[in-house]
Amino acid sequence: MAFEPPLALKRLVIHSVKAEWKAYAFSPLILDLDASRADVIAEEIGTALAQTYADTDFESLTMGLPIYLWVNEKVLENLYLLEDIANLKGLFIPISILSQENWPSYAQAIHDANLEIIVDDLPDGGIGAHTTGSTGAEWAVLSARKNLVSATVENLRSKGFKILVADAPRSFFDGNVDLGEAYLGPMYYGRRSQQHPLAPGEAQCLEALRLLSEPNANLAEVSAVLSLDPEMTIRVLHLANSAAIGSSQRIDSLTHAIVYLGAQRISSLVMTSMISARLSDPHTMWSVLTRASVCRTLANNAEAAYTAGLLSALAEEVGEASESMAIRAGVSFEVSLALSSGVGDLGALIDAVRAYERADIPEVIRHGWDPVDIADAYFRALPTTYEYLKLLHSVSAA
Repeated sequence: MAFEPPLALKRLVIHSVKAEWKAYAFSPLILDLDASRADVIAEEIGTALAQTYADTDFESLTMGLPIYLWVNEKVLENLYLLEDIANLKGLFIPISILSQENWPSYAQAIHDANLEIIVDDLPDGGIGAHTTGSTGAEWAVLSARKNLVSATVENLRSKGFKILVADAPRSFFDGNVDLGEAYLGPMYYGRRSQQHPLAPGEAQCLEALRLLSEPNANLAEVSAVLSLDPEMTIRVLHLANSAAIGSSQRIDSLTHAIVYLGAQRISSLVMTSMISARLSDPHTMWSVLTRASVCRTLANNAEAAYTAGLLSALAEEVGEASESMAIRAGVSFEVSLALSSGVGDLGALIDAVRAYERADIPEVIRHGWDPVDIADAYFRALPTTYEYLKLLHSVSAA
């Protein structure tokens, strides 16, 4: 079977156990859609994978963080196609390639390009007889569900490997910090933040969200609430005047600015401001906004889906129960039920998007969604939310 680029991709985050650094990892989604034929598919996707990587705007998908790419032998044969990918840090190499006679030349080419090697798809016994001599690799991937045991970790470390743990629950490293140097998962696999009281302005944001969620939102009431927060007033006016560039008149009234921007854009700005009060890491904030955007797209632009996606992501990151977040935001019964119990179409959508973010493709399918559709929505949303974050930063700096 021949595959044509572009191939659907998945994006995970590599987290340093000591929270010293993060990077993004990309691989073809097709490998997870038919795991029983992964080795065959790895060959069938051929040069389509290399071309997909070469044509992808990774800056809009990574915000400048280091990049690691899963590769097959065809990509290694066409390594020059990856030369222009800025911040490319290393490659995931299936262990089956390491036993081939061409491996030493591939390894030399990788190191000549100043890239790290991460050995993937290890059997239960680790490297073992799958290689001869030095692998030239710095990292090995072990699965918390399959082959992450102390004996294998010790064996690999004795050979100079650092351990990248995959398939681990978020709480895994609370008691197993010595089993790996980094772990692979969604953005929300970072350490949980401690819950803290409402920050200045958050109460106004939550009240504004409640008003904006009503069927016929009274924008004058929204203006009255937001006017109590000087920082939010500045942001709304700046955003309105930025959108009105070219107009002969400037917008000086908060109420006028809110009417000009409309309920949807004000909701987005308010929710983003609420997130920024809680999250200091722009990459985490980016992932929260992206989940919200993906949920809205897949729900045919329903604003309730955007709100549900955003609140679910924010709740996960700050360590607050989804039900509590829903109550404080004053959202509808439908959204509250979707967040608390995963009930209804909206609940199934949120659970499917969550599953995609942690690369649990069978779970995506179980919730009635096509993983390719979610991947497409995700990779379309990332550049858009990236641009929105840059605009928000310009508003904050004004």
